[in-house]
Amino acid sequence: MSQRLNHTTSQPAPPQIVATRTELPNGLVILTEQMTSIRSVTLGIWLRAGSRHEPPQLNGITHFIEHLLFKGTKNRSTRQIAIESDHLGGAVDAFTMRECTGFHIQTLDHRLAEGFDLLADLVLNPLFDPEELERERNVILEEMKMVEDTPDELVFEKFTARFWDGHGLGRPIEGTAETVESFTRDGVQQYFEKIFTPANFVITAAGNLEHDQIVELANRYFGSLPAGTAHLDEDLPHPTLFVDAINKPYEQAHLILGVVAPPLLSTYRFTCNLLSTVLGGGLSSRLFQRIREEEGLAYTVYSDVNAVHDAGCLNIYAAVSPANLRRTIELIMAEISALVRDGVSDEELQRAREQLLTGILLALESSASRAAHLARQEIVYQKVTTTEEIIQEIKAVTASDVKHLAEHLFQTGKIACLTLGPGRKAVIPAKLLKITSS
Repeated sequence: MSQRLNHTTSQPAPPQIVATRTELPNGLVILTEQMTSIRSVTLGIWLRAGSRHEPPQLNGITHFIEHLLFKGTKNRSTRQIAIESDHLGGAVDAFTMRECTGFHIQTLDHRLAEGFDLLADLVLNPLFDPEELERERNVILEEMKMVEDTPDELVFEKFTARFWDGHGLGRPIEGTAETVESFTRDGVQQYFEKIFTPANFVITAAGNLEHDQIVELANRYFGSLPAGTAHLDEDLPHPTLFVDAINKPYEQAHLILGVVAPPLLSTYRFTCNLLSTVLGGGLSSRLFQRIREEEGLAYTVYSDVNAVHDAGCLNIYAAVSPANLRRTIELIMAEISALVRDGVSDEELQRAREQLLTGILLALESSASRAAHLARQEIVYQKVTTTEEIIQEIKAVTASDVKHLAEHLFQTGKIACLTLGPGRKAVIPAKLLKITSS
């Protein structure tokens, strides 16, 4: 059976895989999706805490702890962790984000209990060995230097710091050299004990599994632990609008334009995703076609939405020769102005909708994507929205909705801009960031 998306194309209805949820008495939440057609399982232990929850003087400590959890536990040495990771398939990983921290493993279904034992040991029993701490401090400092040498990453970090100035969202996830240098073993241990508690954990699993098996494993490792702190303090972020340039001796000028966008909890979030897709989300997008295909000014140009539960930013990025920077900005503003003035055609919106829906449907084939989706739904929305519900919300967005949101987001005087490049060639006048009516 197929679900019609327009008069000429169709996509199969998504498989109806139902999420099952259990909450332990200490607040730990378990979510699973059974996928009987595959032999793998992805298991994740997620923390409802990220870099935005850190006090300024501890900026980067969550990321620091994430690294240290792989450097020895009460039951395993660093080498044993590495050997077991490879033995289980080599797909054990972790990451820190602004609103959550994740630890996950993908392995075969019959190795699920072993994988759970390894992940649980990492998040419950770290040693924080002083020698390992010093080694990992150096590793993270080198990681920061890599960002400094990667202009497309650095410009986003600098832009984010200015756009969310004074808020946890604006501080770098990995911290600064000053904060990382200041971390002590006792300080790391204290922060770990504060946030790594069952009430802050979400366990998700997707693949060839039984929900009761995951609940039994969760009870075995986490069930007897006290709940701990259930929620972390969060200040409401307020954006800062600016136009600035940073002098860096690069060959290219790296440009970011940004406007306030709907947060993840907004009913306009899918409208914003479609707007971004039309503007710069693919090969047929307006910015790609105009700036790369017609003008040949850039190899990379795109737009994207970066949102958390209570804030968001729509970014436009381009990397161009400094001599072409002004022309590139003029073309970007012309496309934005046309979008605000004329909106989008039904055909253009349909292409963007199909692009978004295809990405969602393709992700359904991956147990890792499903496990991450479950965690995101619980941490952000406190409920699991079915794929069919998401698809219906995307299909309900009209061309009028997109035009209305474009008019609201893109206004003269409400566009932030940062350029990263050589000397005064990367400096642009604020008057270029003007929405025109013709």
